[in-house]
Amino acid sequence: MGGVKSLFWFGLGKLVVTLVQGLVASCRIEEEGREAVDKLLRGRRYIFASWHGRLILFFTSCRKNGGDAVMTSRSRDGSFAAQLQICGGCRVFRGSTGKGGRDALEEMGAYMLTRGKPAMLSVDGPTGPIYRVKPGAVRLASRTGFPIIPITFSAHRAKIFGSWDRCMIPKPFSRATIIYGRPIHVPPDIQSEEVACYVNQVEIQLRGITRRADERNGRSGADLCDGGQ
Repeated sequence: MGGVKSLFWFGLGKLVVTLVQGLVASCRIEEEGREAVDKLLRGRRYIFASWHGRLILFFTSCRKNGGDAVMTSRSRDGSFAAQLQICGGCRVFRGSTGKGGRDALEEMGAYMLTRGKPAMLSVDGPTGPIYRVKPGAVRLASRTGFPIIPITFSAHRAKIFGSWDRCMIPKPFSRATIIYGRPIHVPPDIQSEEVACYVNQVEIQLRGITRRADERNGRSGADLCDGGQ
């Protein structure tokens, strides 16, 4: 039965990934700030940092070569998210701030360095608080030497769920925007007291580009708070 169950979840994951990729393909997506980070993207040495509620980026960001490193929690919800990411071609590491996160970051960093693969982290996940950056991306950047690229997504017509992360899913054929922030280079062997400084840099940039992306698509800050459409 275990093999049948695994096959079922793999098939469901593939179906969901295909449907989401089709949805994204129907959108008219414009990009801002791509030129400033294009060399890093082509070199495959970067860490994307985005919000948990904008995880549609997993299906729109550069993953042509596959194997990008991502992290999900060890919860039941994290298990399904991991299945989707595996079906989408990612290499998944399981852990979170409260459980197994440090070990997962170590394994993730080693994988990135040996395989030359980038990573993408939802920096306020897996449980919030919303729009507050946690230190995992900064520690990973210090461990690997890969710069952090804040990245966000917004859409003109979208469904915003009432979940803690205000998850945004674009509606078919909507206008959408991806904005890349300025790369943030974190020194090696960073000390604990320095981590907060770089976390603050990521948060300021990510909040700023998210606000700009939302305004470009006719959304105000209130949309992020009340879950309205």
